[in-house]
Amino acid sequence: MIALILFGMVFTVLWVPYGDGSYRDFYSERKDTANVVLIGTSNIKRDWISLEAWKETGCNYYALCSSGQPMPLIKYLMIEAQKMQSPDLFVIDMRSMSLPGKSRVSAGDIRKVTDNMKFSLNRINAVDAALDYAGIKTSNGNRDYYFSFMYYHSMWKHMSAANLRTASTLKGYSMDHLQKVSLSVADQNMGWYHSPTGTLPAENVRCLNDLLAYIRQNNLNVLFLIPPMHFSASDSARLAAAVQLIKSKGYKIYDANDHYAEMGIDFTTDYRNPHHMNQRGAVKFTSVFARYLTEHYSFTKHNDAKQKAAWAKAYARYKTYYSSN
Repeated sequence: MIALILFGMVFTVLWVPYGDGSYRDFYSERKDTANVVLIGTSNIKRDWISLEAWKETGCNYYALCSSGQPMPLIKYLMIEAQKMQSPDLFVIDMRSMSLPGKSRVSAGDIRKVTDNMKFSLNRINAVDAALDYAGIKTSNGNRDYYFSFMYYHSMWKHMSAANLRTASTLKGYSMDHLQKVSLSVADQNMGWYHSPTGTLPAENVRCLNDLLAYIRQNNLNVLFLIPPMHFSASDSARLAAAVQLIKSKGYKIYDANDHYAEMGIDFTTDYRNPHHMNQRGAVKFTSVFARYLTEHYSFTKHNDAKQKAAWAKAYARYKTYYSSN
């Protein structure tokens, strides 16, 4: 068993098939230098650009995000983040709270997060919580999620440089095929659908109450974010129920959909689909939301010269990429 644990630790340090940079790069950040940690779905991944926010405000932001990030993993990502950082603020994307519970969570959605976590008790707890939420049963007591090499052992011959757990130097920002997608434009001509009320699935209620209890017990500074996207009538109804529960516990919510005019959003040019902005829209949202954060919250001044140089280098590389595309 000890050998299994040691091999699992080496495997999760060196190689991860679901090699998402936003989780992987986080471990390479200098300790206690993040002002804000954002946790969420592809809405954070596509709509928010930490490098743009850093350039505008001088604060350090880090996004832990992936497409389809399951709701129960939010708490465990907060726990994981605090192993390395003591952020002044957590921003939590509410997109997952609008989805119809366990029916929208796949094994792949879970692995995109947990396979990127270093082996620890927190990873084990995260796996158990996510699989329980999704109603996914395993034949080996979840061990192939705890020790992902048990699941991927037959894939060694397909291993590539993309799977190596190396830092990208882009503060979690990825310049892979998603960036090419982020440059696309699709005329949406959409509006923001507000539902006055709704009902959350029972598993979402349990999960949200557990998250709010964790936040309260640990006295964490948290802002909930409704991302700038089109919600269907059913998603909006579930979101309204989540909003009501969160507000009843005294927590603040920033609804980006109430700030389209301030952002200067053009629905004919700033979205790539009804759920995600493209690069043009993301720059606009990031600018307005970053300013809101610095105007409403106090952030620690970090004077780490190496960290500042790393951010400047990452920003320059990011700008060079988009200038050439």
